[in-house]
Amino acid sequence: MINQIEGYMTMKETAEKWGLSLTTVQKLKQAGRIIGVVKVGYIWLVPADHEKPTGKRNKSAAPQTSQVVGDSGQVDAYMTIKEAAERWRLTPTRVHHLREAGRIDGVVRVGNIWLIPKDHEKPEDARVKSGKYIGFRENLGKTNNKKNKG
Repeated sequence: MINQIEGYMTMKETAEKWGLSLTTVQKLKQAGRIIGVVKVGYIWLVPADHEKPTGKRNKSAAPQTSQVVGDSGQVDAYMTIKEAAERWRLTPTRVHHLREAGRIDGVVRVGNIWLIPKDHEKPEDARVKSGKYIGFRENLGKTNNKKNKG
C-alpha cells in the first residue's frame, strides 16, 4: 500500500480492493455513492473501511459532495509541497530539495504527491553566510601560481 495515511486509500487502491476499474470508482465518487472522500492536493482518498457500493443508486437522491478537507485529524494535519512553499515563502523546488535532504520530518507520500505536517516549522537556512568563502577561488589561484613558479 503506497498510502501511508492510516484509514485512507487512493482511488487506484480502492478500485483494486473492490475489483472495479478506476473509472468506475471515479464515477461512484462523482455520483456521491462513496461517503467520506477527502481531497488532499489533487489526490482523492477513500476511507479504508468503506464498503463497496451495491445495487442501483436512488435517482431521486442528490449526490453528496466530497470534502476538500477531511474530518479526520490525520488528513487535516498535512499540507502539500505547494502549500508549504507559500507558507514558508520558498519555491516548491526548494521545499523538494529540503525534503530530499531530510530536513523536513514527518513527510508522507500519498500516490505521487508529498505531504508535510502542517505544524512543521520552516527549516533553518544551513548555507554559510559568514563571508568566509568569499573570494576563495581567487585565493586558490594565487596559491597554485606560487607552487608552479617555485
